[in-house]
Amino acid sequence: MRTSKESLYLYLKTEAAGEVWLSKELDFSKAETKDLLTIATCFARIGCVVLIPHPVHFRSESYQTIFGRLMGTRYERKCPDLLIDDAFYEYESYSRPWNKRKLSNMLSHGLRQSDRVIIDGRGGVPIRQILRSIRLRQNINSYITEIWVYDGTGVLQIYP
Repeated sequence: MRTSKESLYLYLKTEAAGEVWLSKELDFSKAETKDLLTIATCFARIGCVVLIPHPVHFRSESYQTIFGRLMGTRYERKCPDLLIDDAFYEYESYSRPWNKRKLSNMLSHGLRQSDRVIIDGRGGVPIRQILRSIRLRQNINSYITEIWVYDGTGVLQIYP
């Protein structure tokens, strides 16, 4: 991790050598933060080192420290939600009830932030529909490396 240890604290260390690091400036009042902590814990249990940074402006020095590897890429000026084993991930949730348009919007918004997306699968999102949306996006040359689904208790990798 390229972040300074002064701005982070260790939230969790697992038996599988996984760790969850949180930014000291992380806003716990946001609804998404609880989901991010659960997702980070799931990845830490399988031995990953996870960082949950706080959103920063792209002109700040903190941005260069945390998200500096995004400079010069298509994700420059973006702030993905998670850094898992030195790869950036974006978590996308939605307001219920589920429909196909919301799934399409979640993928669109997530892929603007990172090529690795974690989708909120609570509320009955069919895996078949997610895979169909991914296939359609591949036909229009979207860059998709990984897609995961968060079901409220854990995460499941559905692509590749």
